[in-house]
Parts: sequence; structure tokens; C-alpha cells
Amino acid sequence: MKNNLEYFICPVRGITDELKNKIESIVREREAQGVRVHFPPRDVDQNDPTGLRICSDHRAAMCNAFEVDIWHDPTSQGSVFDTGMGFYAKKPLKILNGESLEKITNDYEHFLIDYLIQGILGEHVIKPSAAYLKMEDQREHIRQVSSVEYFWKPNDWEALFIFGMIFMSEKPILLLNREDVEKQRTPHKSYQNVLLTLDDMYRNKVQ
Repeated sequence: MKNNLEYFICPVRGITDELKNKIESIVREREAQGVRVHFPPRDVDQNDPTGLRICSDHRAAMCNAFEVDIWHDPTSQGSVFDTGMGFYAKKPLKILNGESLEKITNDYEHFLIDYLIQGILGEHVIKPSAAYLKMEDQREHIRQVSSVEYFWKPNDWEALFIFGMIFMSEKPILLLNREDVEKQRTPHKSYQNVLLTLDDMYRNKVQ
């Protein structure tokens, strides 16, 4: 049977009702055409004290998807993490709101355009940006090591994207700046909490 599962990346927190309705309409249209859509706000239970189970459920869906569709929102951290998972798994990318990238303002947006183009034309048919090449190098490094040393930086797309790649790889992760991340621990689900939990798992295993 042909794989027709699409993984839909989109902003969740703080979006307007208008955008929420538009995104949900796109999902309904795709499903009416017979496509199966993994729509994170709908398809994964969001009740998770750390966020690890949520991320794991998304990873399982990403592994089974044939394509990653993204509604680009420059403020969405979750979208960066999920795109990192898709890039590591070498899933084709489709950008649903290409008009949002008509004026590229940062390296992450350069990366997204290159991710799209490389998937359509083939890798390096057109020379990609430095940001894309850097993430390729990071992906290869993660593939080669048995465990990954990682330095968390808040509000840094590269750090969050690389975390997404590491998480998709399922390699053990050693947090290099644990004390700093401890100060950012939250009473609710967060990437900091996921990192601390994974770091605990690694340290307990090697003791």
C-alpha cells in the first residue's frame, strides 16, 4: 500500500482564530482528497508534564510520513524542532505558505528554501546556503556518533533544530550546560524539561 501520510507542521500557541481556522481547513481538504494527515494539535494528547511523550509520539508519526508540510511561522519554536526531525529523516518538504518567504530575513528561512529546493532538484544541484551546509554537517555528525554532546541555547533556531535532529536519531544525549538548563526548568511541558529528562536517562545509564 502506498504511504500517504503527511506530517503537518504548523504554529499552535498564540495563533489567531482566523489562522487556526485556515490551517484546519487545509487539513480537512487534504483528508477529503484521501490523504492521511498527522495534525499535531489534534492527533497527539497534549497533556504531558514534561513534553517527552508528546515529542516521542510526533517522532513516530514523522518516521511513518512520506512528506513534511509546513505552514511557516517565524515565531513557532515547535515548528523548528519538528523540521529538524524531518530533515534528519530526509523527508521531502513542502512549504504551504510560500508567500511568507518572499522576503527572507534570517538564516533559518534561507535553510527552509534550500531544504525545499534540494528535495525537488536533488542535493547540491544548486549550491545551498551556508546554513543548509552546516545542518548537513551536523546531521552527518549525529549519524556517526553513538551518543551526542549537546549545548542548549534559548531562542536559537540552530540549537533547537539540532535538538530535533538528535531526538529523531534516538541517540543518547549528554547535556553540556545542565546547570543553565536547570534554571530554565518549567512547571509545564517544555523543551528544557525534555532535555533534562533525556540527560537524566543518559547519566543514569552510564553510572
